[in-house]
Amino acid sequence: MHMSFWLGYQLNDLLFNKLNVTSVTGFLFACACIIVIVIMYEALKVCSATMKLNSAILKVPNRQRCLSDNTVLINSAPRFHARRNLWRFSEVIIYALEITFGYIIMLLVMSYNFYLLLVVLLSTGGCYALFGQHLLHLKLKTSKLKAPCEHCLKHENSSPTSSTEIISESINDNSLGCCSHSAADESTHS
Repeated sequence: MHMSFWLGYQLNDLLFNKLNVTSVTGFLFACACIIVIVIMYEALKVCSATMKLNSAILKVPNRQRCLSDNTVLINSAPRFHARRNLWRFSEVIIYALEITFGYIIMLLVMSYNFYLLLVVLLSTGGCYALFGQHLLHLKLKTSKLKAPCEHCLKHENSSPTSSTEIISESINDNSLGCCSHSAADESTHS
């Protein structure tokens, strides 16, 4: 086993015991498999970001920073529980696969073969060129949904300090409370 980078096409015990590559054709096949693994890893990252965006949309109208009694009642609707649980389960599966592929890529680089390192770096760079902007766009959309809306920020900044002010405000306020409008409506405005 090499402990420094080396050049060559003969690989012994690649990822698994007795998985040896002894020919140039076998080495090129191993490189093609590495490219597929890297593409799958990057695609899983995009899939994970999409799942997080869908989860944020399903949390309508739940906001983390400011909730009213009405939003808690609306969120406890049973029709959303099955869909949320399905999304959560899917997120866990996607996350586990993403971590698994990440560790496989790490172990391939730790073979200290310079050619394998080069294949991983080039395929990762190529995947970033293909998926990077889309992944960034998904993450920005998700963060916008998780951020408090302007109504919530105004509500937080003008919050009463005494219990008398809180009671009088709740009596005089006929609205449903902070974030009674849906986050999906907000995402259509942006």
